Amino acid sequence: PACKREHEDMSISGLIVHMVLVTALISGSISWELVNPVTIVFRGMVFGLGLAWAVALAVLLFDLFVSDRGWCSRLCPVGAFYSLLGHTALVRVAAVQRQACNDCMDCYAVCPEPQVIPAALKGEGNGTLILAANCTNCGRCVDVCAPRVFAFCNRLKLDPGGRSLGSKAETEAGSGNQVLDQGLL
Repeated sequence: PACKREHEDMSISGLIVHMVLVTALISGSISWELVNPVTIVFRGMVFGLGLAWAVALAVLLFDLFVSDRGWCSRLCPVGAFYSLLGHTALVRVAAVQRQACNDCMDCYAVCPEPQVIPAALKGEGNGTLILAANCTNCGRCVDVCAPRVFAFCNRLKLDPGGRSLGSKAETEAGSGNQVLDQGLL
């Protein structure tokens, strides 16, 4: 069910991204900025409030009562565009020390898209790499994880199991920073 929901969410934001891009091609302007809540509030502060506060309030109420993180995660075309860019990014978040996970759940608490974490922690699918389209590579999980389970890694230097493809000397160096020693960045 979670995979189906993730796919549906990406199809909605993907559709919105396509509409924004087509509108931009036709109009010759950055059409998203006409309806972007951040831009609307800024224009409202500069040129007068008017409709700006109604749009900001609508987005806030949508996030509070309809869907948690619904605007940024499911409707905002900027987030979907970042997902498209991140899908091919060489640097990705990976659970390089997943055996050190103590189930504190701090990573789930700070992640804007927590449904992308379990596969990496269990080593399913793409091994330890988080390649889900919803992951924006924000690095909040890297920052908050006390046992240093997560790190940014070069996706080309990891095999599907999440092990380094570097030389044996690199992977067995074993000093302080495991990620840099393994040549993962």
